Amino acid sequence: MADPRFFTRAGPFSLAELAKVTGASIAPGAPAELDLVDVMPLDKAGEGDLTFIDNRKYLDAFRATKASAILAAPDLADQAPTEAALLLCDDPYRAYAKAAAAFYPRPVVEPGISPGAYVSPNATIGAGCRIEPGAVVQDGAEIGANCLIGPAAVIDRGVTLGSDCEIGANVTLQHCVLGDRVYIHPGVRVGQDGFGFAPGADGHLKVPQIGRVVIDSDVEIGANTTIDRGAGPDTVIGQGSKIDNLVQIGHNVEIGRGCIIVSQVGISGSTKEGDFVMIGGQAGIAGHLEIGAGVRIAAQSGLMRNVPPGATVGGSPAKDMSGDLCAPHPDSCPLLHTTPSPSPTPRITTALRYGSIVMYTGNAIYSEINRCLRADWKKVRKYWQYLRIYFEAMQHMPKMETKLWRGIAFDLFDEYEVGKEVTWWSISSCTSKKEVAEGFM
Repeated sequence: MADPRFFTRAGPFSLAELAKVTGASIAPGAPAELDLVDVMPLDKAGEGDLTFIDNRKYLDAFRATKASAILAAPDLADQAPTEAALLLCDDPYRAYAKAAAAFYPRPVVEPGISPGAYVSPNATIGAGCRIEPGAVVQDGAEIGANCLIGPAAVIDRGVTLGSDCEIGANVTLQHCVLGDRVYIHPGVRVGQDGFGFAPGADGHLKVPQIGRVVIDSDVEIGANTTIDRGAGPDTVIGQGSKIDNLVQIGHNVEIGRGCIIVSQVGISGSTKEGDFVMIGGQAGIAGHLEIGAGVRIAAQSGLMRNVPPGATVGGSPAKDMSGDLCAPHPDSCPLLHTTPSPSPTPRITTALRYGSIVMYTGNAIYSEINRCLRADWKKVRKYWQYLRIYFEAMQHMPKMETKLWRGIAFDLFDEYEVGKEVTWWSISSCTSKKEVAEGFM
């Protein structure tokens, strides 16, 4: 149960009501009238609680949970506790978010302007707003309906906010325009000078920053993030983007719709991000880059080049992880390519070369890919390039057909029954040592 000092719980809700809220289907035999009083994690849930599972690594906790109801994917229904009512859906985590929001709705803003706040007589304040002690609203500022301005927040001259915005304590907004339902956490700074200087031997000359920050609707910005205003063009944050704590966004940057930027990311000036880009924590992105829609950038990456739409990159300097980076790098695996020798005959024969590839890449992915299959099969796709090399190499290996004399099971495949025709390759183990691989051949 959430701490009642900080969170007010609604409900109870029936299973039928929560099915409507979440878009889930009630599993056959589950009582639609069942009352649920709270949301809890799998291992803490008890009678009257709703929980969810969206990651197979928690299957044991799922099977053992004492929850009265569970949001789950249909393919897990047969593994659920028999006592639990199931709400079946394709995306249990999103469904849980909707259910949790029903139990713990955002507090209703109580309108009013604190006597301890300063609001310019030339500012425009919409109906239903609350302005808390120590807040400052300067000349020409426009605040839409039902907004909350937290303690000691500063809404500078000419800044405009749409409706239903929430501005946390000690936030500073200047030279910016916000859409509707923008949620800014405490300590955020928006619209300060961009970092622009004309360098020279006589000193670095400051370049006036005469642009704005434009933040579209449904954006959320985490605590202590800083967003610089543009130097001439605007800095733009697209609709529905979510920015974590402690992120720095430089001047003239354009963030597309629905992007996710995790904590401690730094984006240098004039870089443009397409829609639905995801950037992992502590990534550093150079200036003046073009990042295509749907790109994923791994944590702690150092990105210095343009990235085409849909790519996954990582490392420093960042390289493609959706292609070559998923395979062993040639420099780290001498067996993945033929090394020239003084004689015209390659030092590594075709069979030896491909056998070594099978063994080397097999060793590199064997334990990890099995872990993914057992815990979170969706992550297997990052090993597709490994598997492509692996199976391509196997096509060049000596092989024979045989009939199984007993039933066996392969870690990566289904069980094979007695009498089934299978293909055997002449490599039966994996190694990362060149001399061992050559010995097998």
